[in-house]
Amino acid sequence: EYIPLIENTQCIKRWDISPELPGGHEFGQYMRSKGIMAAITHTEAEYPEIKAAFESGFTHAAHFYNAMPGFHKRREYKYEGTVESVYLTDGMSVEVIADGIHLPATILKLVYKLKGVEQTCLVTDALKYAAYDGEPINDPRYIIENGVCKLADHSSLVGSLATMDTLVRTMVKKAAIPLADAVRMASETPAKLIGIDSSKGTLQKGKSRRRFFCPHAKKESPAALVMLQGFYQDGDYLLSHLRSTIGVTKLNFSVRNGKRWNLRAIVT
Repeated sequence: EYIPLIENTQCIKRWDISPELPGGHEFGQYMRSKGIMAAITHTEAEYPEIKAAFESGFTHAAHFYNAMPGFHKRREYKYEGTVESVYLTDGMSVEVIADGIHLPATILKLVYKLKGVEQTCLVTDALKYAAYDGEPINDPRYIIENGVCKLADHSSLVGSLATMDTLVRTMVKKAAIPLADAVRMASETPAKLIGIDSSKGTLQKGKSRRRFFCPHAKKESPAALVMLQGFYQDGDYLLSHLRSTIGVTKLNFSVRNGKRWNLRAIVT
């Protein structure tokens, strides 16, 4: 049933399934033929299945480590899990929910070390409660606790509340990843992996820009306004970099709640 959907739309750049399901390999081959990223997710595949999935077109692992097993035992014998199988598969990229809760900093460091900045993406995996502000949840199956959404019986995490700036901050402050690489994993790398880096993913002349306007502004500025939040305080370095790449002429900083930086960059 996915074929009519793909044939009649132009917006799908990625689709995730469990590759061991019936028809999974044919799905991967079809997605590859259409230039759509096929990703493994919610899977218990071991190395032979991951190898076959990769050969059939699956090139990415969704929310790596989550909803997939690692090294495990069956009776007295030990087996590699999906995690180790993905590490062994050169060319298979990954994404991590880097909110500091779904994965500890040690695992974030390991992913970065083994897969590298060009094969690792950051993903929020956020629910509608992202940036949760205390509003009540009306579904008794779920609770929000310690900055994450869980099943009410505490048996599993359900989803993230993080925004992308939180992920970058976690990678830098908790996992000690260089800022430039953390930003690339949140922007340039995912754009390249789904094939839209010619127009998105980096701040460069000729690429599309999102326009943001401050709520207190009296009228829309005639210049494009780029806003980066939450993770960069070295204004002199950033101004120099943005001036050379996209023609930024002025930066304005402000601090909100004593901890979040808002950066306004005027692009001529």
